[in-house]
Amino acid sequence: MGDLARVDINLYIGSRDDASDTETLQQKEVTHILTIDVKPLPTTQQMTFQCKFIHALDDPETDLLSYFEECIQFIEDGVKMGGVLVHCAAGVSRSATITAAYLMRKHNIGVEEALGKIEEKRHVGPNPGFMQQLHLFEEMGSRLDQKHPKYKIYFWNKLSARVQAARSLEDINADTLEPDPSVGGTGGETVYRCKKCRRILFKQTSFLSHSEGTGEAAFDWRRDSIKHDGSHSSSDEKETMCSQSYFIEPVQWMSDCISSLEGKLSCPKCNAKLGSFNWAGERCPCGAWITPAFHIQIQKVDKSSPRSLPVTVPPQCRTTANQTTLT
Repeated sequence: MGDLARVDINLYIGSRDDASDTETLQQKEVTHILTIDVKPLPTTQQMTFQCKFIHALDDPETDLLSYFEECIQFIEDGVKMGGVLVHCAAGVSRSATITAAYLMRKHNIGVEEALGKIEEKRHVGPNPGFMQQLHLFEEMGSRLDQKHPKYKIYFWNKLSARVQAARSLEDINADTLEPDPSVGGTGGETVYRCKKCRRILFKQTSFLSHSEGTGEAAFDWRRDSIKHDGSHSSSDEKETMCSQSYFIEPVQWMSDCISSLEGKLSCPKCNAKLGSFNWAGERCPCGAWITPAFHIQIQKVDKSSPRSLPVTVPPQCRTTANQTTLT
């Protein structure tokens, strides 16, 4: 007990023991408790305080990033009413990660500065995987941007790992997949069509890019600026992005054919062969290992860019050297 640390206005970080110390929490006017652990607090605590529970192991492969927004919202709501305690088992890794994400958003600061603020009050140390997620959060402007290229790769990497571990596709549904542009419209974006029947298959924004290279490191959301220990890389070397193959996010028209762990991809209209998929990954001709792999063969599709409409000048408008005169 006694390790409860105030790191910001109405915000505390601590351990599970601190979360059980009702008397101290009430003295500090704590009204909300955010638990990031493998089990929630006892019912007695849940009846005394407004509680939120996030099930998470202190493991580098655990996905905390996906919970950042709802945890930040819980803290923001809580500090308006009283004190908020963010805790895990020891108050070192999981709770520090969530607290740092909140401080980054609130104060518009980076990862290191946010952790520094916490370190002034309590020793913390997010594991390498959580550090990588915090750095990605910083790259996205301290917002969970689901359209960010690196977040897309992060999301599909994590989902692929769950699919392979459970050998089940229960997490895959229509909401998970990219909308079918032939149904919902293209939004004026560049699209790719089946070369045989001209059906629109996917948008250019569906690409999951990777750098040329060997192995899994070439297809890694951490590759540009983050080392595997969670720190930033100081390398200024520029990468060459692969242009030999198309790897994309799965689109809703694929829902029936990707219900197994691997197989072929065909055009939903003319059934022409387009490529293949494998949730465990596939090697690109450039040498990179892509996981998961939704591979479209370049020669099977055509790029279709939106047409630019010509600008029509009304006949009553005539332009001279530096002046437009209405007649």
